[in-house]
Amino acid sequence: MTGFEVVGFVLGAFPLLVEAAKQWMEGVEALVEWKRFRPKFTSFIGAIDVENTIFKNTLLNVMITATASMSMDVDYLEWKNPNLSKALENPDIVNALTLHLGDSYDGFIRTITTIQCAIEGLHDLLTSEDGNV
Repeated sequence: MTGFEVVGFVLGAFPLLVEAAKQWMEGVEALVEWKRFRPKFTSFIGAIDVENTIFKNTLLNVMITATASMSMDVDYLEWKNPNLSKALENPDIVNALTLHLGDSYDGFIRTITTIQCAIEGLHDLLTSEDGNV
């Protein structure tokens, strides 16, 4: 190989090396960004978990308070997953909530339903393919 051929080869390969270096740097920058982002993301997931617990506890407390005088099976108030939709299928529970909340009933139901939909949507968004959040 002559000197001109070697120089031509080096000059031809140089842009490929520069592009490979750029791609490698972008990969390194992405890893650095993820390293910075991960603790914030983990904190966000923890905060969402806390808010979900507060939501469930609030819903549970309102339902228990509203139905305290009723002598009925309250299995819909399962501790880990109070089911508003199932509870609202029971006319006795709807009446108890209406009496307990008065004029606030409609706003309460709208708010709770909106929050429940948002939590379910966020859960679906954050759920990985293996089913873990």
